[in-house]
Amino acid sequence: MMKFFLTACRSGQNLTPAMLFGGLFLLLAGCATTNNSDHDYGQAFEKIEGYWRLGDGVSIAEIAPCKRGRGSYCGRLIVFAGDPKARDYQTPDMMAWGQRLCGSTIISKIKPTDDPRVFSGRFYEPDQGRNYHLLLLVKEHDVLEASIYLGAGFDEVIEMAVGAAFGSSPDMFTALSFLTRAGIGKEHLGKSENWQRVRAPQGRCDRPQIR
Repeated sequence: MMKFFLTACRSGQNLTPAMLFGGLFLLLAGCATTNNSDHDYGQAFEKIEGYWRLGDGVSIAEIAPCKRGRGSYCGRLIVFAGDPKARDYQTPDMMAWGQRLCGSTIISKIKPTDDPRVFSGRFYEPDQGRNYHLLLLVKEHDVLEASIYLGAGFDEVIEMAVGAAFGSSPDMFTALSFLTRAGIGKEHLGKSENWQRVRAPQGRCDRPQIR
């Protein structure tokens, strides 16, 4: 599918919205892994629920049920280097602009996949103000391998398709950028790191310290 679009682009062939988005949906359908109907959510999330020290060796996130959204888990930042009163002025989400970093959701939309050891979700990097795709592999009871990458997902293709339906098709650069990220994002546009399970931290920033 990727080869078809690249060949068509180089040859000057016009890609209609129907051809473009039909190809995008086929491409993503072949990469989709999430199938929640076959999972017992309570048992599945026991593997990742708890406190995890992230790849920087300092930050700790608490993974628990999301406050909003049934059937998915989120991770809140409860320990990090720097000022515990720091606020997020990098986020692209205007509704969250200026919120405290402490207690903010940096891991979201975590759901099981067809592989009982793997979970998918989203990861927000406050220093960059950028959202990434996330895959969590349960390597051991106390170790998660986190693949954090700049990819492309169904939410983006749906947004592009809706725009096309109203006569606002993406330009060729945008379309090819999407296809490239969908095809190579995980392998070439990301990083992998191990997260270590830890006990509930005493110095979490979202609770008053007892002296």
